[in-house]
Amino acid sequence: MVLDMVLLVGGWCSAIGAMALGARRAGVHMSVGDAFAAPLYWTLQTPAALYALWQLALRPFHWDKTPHRAVAQAAKP
Repeated sequence: MVLDMVLLVGGWCSAIGAMALGARRAGVHMSVGDAFAAPLYWTLQTPAALYALWQLALRPFHWDKTPHRAVAQAAKP
């Protein structure tokens, strides 16, 4: 049990360290809230990966595109 907690905290701290280093290299400010929101983000990656695998298996040549407006229309208020 103790080793499990050490692994959990150590893994989280190393991931937060990698996030902080990447943010600093990109010139982006990383807040403490970002560090605490990371596990939620990691959890949301699971359904996204399952959806991608489902699409790959059933519709391998389908591409989910995000609808965008034309650039000229986006400039108008």
